[in-house]
Amino acid sequence: NLPDVRHQKFELRVLLKNPDNLPLLIINAHHCMQNGTFKFAVVLYQRALERLPRSAFLHLCLGLCFLQLSTVRYTQRPYGHALEAFAFLYRYKQLRGECQETLYNLGRAFHHVGLLGLAVNCYEKVLQLKPGQMRWNQQGTTVHESSILSAKGIPMSINESHPLDLR
Repeated sequence: NLPDVRHQKFELRVLLKNPDNLPLLIINAHHCMQNGTFKFAVVLYQRALERLPRSAFLHLCLGLCFLQLSTVRYTQRPYGHALEAFAFLYRYKQLRGECQETLYNLGRAFHHVGLLGLAVNCYEKVLQLKPGQMRWNQQGTTVHESSILSAKGIPMSINESHPLDLR
């Protein structure tokens, strides 16, 4: 773990010398997410988003970051963070298009905050879509289909919401 910390410190020093370096911004934001410093990650992701405002990936990252902020114990406004999270996640869905990937990610986000009815709804939509091998979207990136993961997520959600009904 010590080499990882040294590597992260090196990347931070390089970022301080080159604050406009987009890949370093994103890498350091990922490190902040990994270390649990979500507020710093939000700042770095937002700086990156200023440079790439139509990036579905950055909207997903910011949505997940705000989602994590909404569920930590020390947060001042968990509902506000949850609203921001879902605003970014729905923007991600809009930029990426409604496909199995985006619906599955939304379902997992709903599942994470305990909105199991909405999670099951998203998972069911994923299963209704025709599974494709892999397809390209307008930005020229691949969209991975995830109906198998959704099929596993539905029973988990139902089991968490009604554990006694399934015994």
